[in-house]
Amino acid sequence: MWDPVRRSRLGVLNGHDQATRTIAFGPDSRVLVSGGRDGSVIVWDVERRALVRRIAGVPETIDAVAVSPDGTLMAAVGTDRQIRIWRIGDGSLVTTLDGYGAYCLTSPSARTGGTWPRPVTTALWWYGIWPAGPKWPG
Repeated sequence: MWDPVRRSRLGVLNGHDQATRTIAFGPDSRVLVSGGRDGSVIVWDVERRALVRRIAGVPETIDAVAVSPDGTLMAAVGTDRQIRIWRIGDGSLVTTLDGYGAYCLTSPSARTGGTWPRPVTTALWWYGIWPAGPKWPG
């Protein structure tokens, strides 16, 4: 972890057996989710710099992760093009959606107010996975 203002290292999060490919912060920036080449998704407590939960068993490299706007769910998509949705609180699998590409799963940043891509978040909202639909400009 890096402090961009002070340009100093805050710490290291060790948990993936292979390279970390993607990260996403929860809406309050207290939770960080990472996905790795090892096919695992890890939930981190940012303040304590501690591993909270490791979800293994995804058969492919994780290319993108996202956290729902209310911070209760996380999603990951790998090179197998399946989006898997888990509850952050207990790590239970909610559902798996087939046929999506990693390029279309992103997470808004609590600090930058980023946006959700329409195809994936519309699907997640439509299936009742994300608690609320995204708001689109215009």
